[in-house]
Amino acid sequence: MRGGDFKVIVFADDLTGANDTGVQIVKRGLEAVTVVDPSLVGATLADGIVLDTESRTLPSPARATRRRARSLAVIPSEEQIEARWAAISAAPTRRKWNS
Repeated sequence: MRGGDFKVIVFADDLTGANDTGVQIVKRGLEAVTVVDPSLVGATLADGIVLDTESRTLPSPARATRRRARSLAVIPSEEQIEARWAAISAAPTRRKWNS
C-alpha cells in the first residue's frame, strides 16, 4: 500500500472521539491512524485516517467551522499524495534496529 491509499477519512472534533472512531475502524478489519497534523495525512499507510481537528472546545461555532474547513483544505489531491509518497520512498532511512 502506498501512502494516501486510505479507504476512509473521518474528521473528529476532539482526540477522544478521534481515537474511539479509530477503534471502530479497526474492529471492522482495517488499520487506522489518528492524525493531529493534517499535513501528515498523505504520508500514512493506514486504511483509515481519523483527523482530530480539536474544534470542540473552541469558543464559537464559527471558529470551529473555520478550523474544520482549514483541516479539509489541507487534504492533498491524489497527485500530491503520489508525489509526496515518491519522495518519502526515495529518501534514505535511518533506522536503529535492536539486536
